[in-house]
Amino acid sequence: MSRQAEMTGISVSSMVQDKDFLHDTTFVRSNKEEKLQNKVWNILKKDEIQPHTDQAHDLTDQAHDLTDQVHDLTDQDDNIGNRLRTQKQA
Repeated sequence: MSRQAEMTGISVSSMVQDKDFLHDTTFVRSNKEEKLQNKVWNILKKDEIQPHTDQAHDLTDQAHDLTDQVHDLTDQDDNIGNRLRTQKQA
């Protein structure tokens, strides 16, 4: 196991043993992204929103929250990629 894997406590052998590891995590990530897209679509399907109203500000806050969730998913995906690269280097 590489030094980086040892430092992060990643059990590379357990990832290798699970053949569906990458598929499962990709499925979970794409499923979460689909749910986020549906939330955005539902917001857009609502009645026309007037700017500078409480409702517009609430929707803006929701959009920021969804963006944060997408960033979290991207970070998770990057972490998985880093683990797999570490496993290949070991």
